[in-house]
Parts: sequence; C-alpha cells; structure tokens
Amino acid sequence: MSLIHEALKKVEGVRHGAGARAPAPASAAPKGNWPDKRVIVAGALIAVLFAAGVLSYIMYRRRAPVAVRPLPASPVQPESAQSSADEPAVLNGKGVELYRAGQYQDAVREFKAAMEKHPRDAVLYNNYALAYMALGQNDEAEQSFKKALELAPAYPEALNNYGALKDMKADHGGAVKLYEKALSLRPGYMEAHLNLAIALDKLNRYGQALAHYQRYAALNQGQLPQGFEKKLSRLRSKIAADGKGPLTTDK
Repeated sequence: MSLIHEALKKVEGVRHGAGARAPAPASAAPKGNWPDKRVIVAGALIAVLFAAGVLSYIMYRRRAPVAVRPLPASPVQPESAQSSADEPAVLNGKGVELYRAGQYQDAVREFKAAMEKHPRDAVLYNNYALAYMALGQNDEAEQSFKKALELAPAYPEALNNYGALKDMKADHGGAVKLYEKALSLRPGYMEAHLNLAIALDKLNRYGQALAHYQRYAALNQGQLPQGFEKKLSRLRSKIAADGKGPLTTDK
C-alpha cells in the first residue's frame, strides 16, 4: 500500500468521526465544586420557610394565654420563734432561703430539723409541705398540710396552700372549700381570691369565678396576670349566654 493511500484513509476516518471526539462548546462552564443553581435556590427557599415558621411560632406564643395555676404562699418565719438566735428560727430561715433559691430538697432538710425542735409549730409544717409540693411529692405535702391545720385550724396560708395542692390534684371541689374557709378568716386575702376563681372556673361556675377574679384585680390595684383579660372576656361571654350575673350561684 502506497503512502498516498494510507494518508487518504486517515483523512477519510476523520471525516466520518471514526475515533474522533467533538470539542466542548465554547459556552459550556468548566466543572468544579460549586453546587447546581437549582440546589442553591431550593436551599434558600427552605431557609426562608423555616424563618417564617419560627417567626409565626414566636408571634403565637406572645398571643397565647398563659396557663393558670393556683398560687401557694411562700414559706414564712414562724411566730413562735422568740428571737433570731432561736435555733428553730435559724433553721427555718435557712430553709426559706433555700426554698426561694429553688433548692427544695435542701429546704426540706432545714425545715425538718426545725420541726424536730418545735414539733407543734404549724408554720414549720406549712413550710415543710410547700417544699415537698415544689418537689412534686404531693402525698408528703398533703400530710404536712393536714398536720399544720390540725395544730392551727384557723391558718389562712395553710388553707390556701392545701387548696392549691388539691386543685393541682384535680380535686377542685375540695380546693374551693379550703379557699372559702381561708377567705372567711381573711376576706382581703388576694391570692386566695385568685385561687378560688381558678377552681370555680374549672367547675364551670363562671359567675362566681368572675366575681373573685374581679376582687383579686381590685386588691392587686387593677393588675391581672398575663392572659387573664382573655379569660375574663371568655367568662363574660359565657355568663351573658347563660343569662347569669357575676354573683349568681352557678350549678
């Protein structure tokens, strides 16, 4: 085969694409590590939707009524202590400080030590019960509240606190009786009015509940906890629908 013939075969192969590769278009972007544009757009959209969801949740939380729970009184210094140097008074004082700091188990220890020195002081049993109540140990708290009221039946704080415990245990009727007794002993007991209103509301005794909410607000210089205005508006609507005034005895 001549050299001319060999050259013609090579030219013919190139013409028909035998073994040839097409050059890349001039406009094609070089491949690298950058993500596809569609991935970028999708990621940005997801981020926007997530941010919108977070903002909506924050706005909802601001509008939503706050859950209402009964208010137990804070532990106090027993009146039986003769002086600040009295050992039970010192122990109780430490317990009160620990309670207010949220160290309830340590508060239990101090109150118990004080009770061993003054076993008939109703205030110490009340404080001891409050610390157990804060720990969620309701059976122990109930026994101590009962002991406090056995020693001092006319003890408004212990009545209110025991009522708060009963309300938390869903014994709303029992709570109402304790709150009413506390208020019979101390008509201006602000926290007891609020707690009684909460319990009556749960029992669907809306008129009486509204009256005690209003009394609480009056004693608290018109101030109500966050979310209560909506609650009062709801109560007024229910009362209007039932045709009952705020002082009507509801069933």
